[in-house]
Order: sequence, then structure tokens, then C-alpha cells
Amino acid sequence: VVVDTSGTLYLADYSNRVRRVSGGVITTVAGSGVYGTAGDEGSALAAHLAGPNGLALDSTGNLYVADGSRIRRFRPGGTITTVAGSVVPGAGGDGGAALAAGLNYPAGLAVSASGGLYIADSGNHRVREVDSAGVIRTVAGTGTANFSGDGGEPAGASLYDPRGVAVDGSGQVYVADSRNQRVRRFTVTSTTSFATVPAGL
Repeated sequence: VVVDTSGTLYLADYSNRVRRVSGGVITTVAGSGVYGTAGDEGSALAAHLAGPNGLALDSTGNLYVADGSRIRRFRPGGTITTVAGSVVPGAGGDGGAALAAGLNYPAGLAVSASGGLYIADSGNHRVREVDSAGVIRTVAGTGTANFSGDGGEPAGASLYDPRGVAVDGSGQVYVADSRNQRVRRFTVTSTTSFATVPAGL
């Protein structure tokens, strides 16, 4: 679920749609209701989705949806396109084009004030960032499902099925480390800032 500055609510409907609630009225803004992967560069409403999950909204009104093993971007009433991942789950690709990278059923998404797209890459046990140039990197998690790393470098920490991610106004990133039953916080530019807040949820 994500809310824009006017109070309009957008939600990922697992029946292969993205819905909008405004003024007490619900409408579909993406997805035909058909499970699948087709539709890029065409109408968002006609696209097939594959169990949409997390949503994020950027400062220009673009919506991002975690869709299967891809991240897709669209505007209500506009076209849809893939910005990260492919139709096949995978791993790897750091330092290269996000479109060539592997994602493994990503869940939560967030967009920072600088335009970075953060992805809770659940099946790969990482948090990844796509920058404004479309380059992807891992910013937290080793890829091993475990718990470790508080007080150390985020990229050297272990996560276990991260499901949600958020970014605050100062650039701190929060991740719902679901199987570890914790919310963890880090700053991408810091090397010693991974912390649990609080422990034992």
C-alpha cells in the first residue's frame, strides 16, 4: 500500500491488479487480472501481472510494483515497463544494468528523496538499490539466510527473507527482516550503522 500527497491510496491486489482508492471509489490502474508477464511498453491496464506485491511512488508520480521477479513502473492511464529483473527468478548482476540483474520474488519497495529505488529482494536475502542511471547494487545482506551483522557494515550482514523496506527523510533505510523477527536500520553511506530497532518483534 502507498499513499500519494493528495491522499489517494494505491494497493497491490494479488489478483493481478493494482487498485486506486480515491474519494471512496476504487478503480483498477494496472493489470488485466490475468496472471502472466506480457504487456511491457503497452497500456498498464492491459498488462498481465504475476502476483503483484510491494508498491512505491516517486516524486514525479511514477508507481513501481514488485511483480513476480521483476520491478515494473507505470503511471495511471499510461504505459508499463520493466525497470529491474526478468521473468525468471535469479540472483546477481550487481554493478550492471538493473534490467540484466536477477531478482528472487522481491517484496517491499521504497524510493529515496534522491530517486534511488530500494528493493527488498526477499528470496535473495538482500536489500538492493537501483540508482537514477539504472545500475543495481546490493546495499545490505550477504545473500545467506541468517542473522548477523548489527553494528557492522550492512553489506556484510545477514538477512532472512526481508519483506518490507522504507527510507526516511535523512536517508536512513529500514528493512523488515521477517524471518529474524526484527526491523533493522542502516545508512547506505556508512560502514558501521546496521542496527536493530527494536529487537525481538
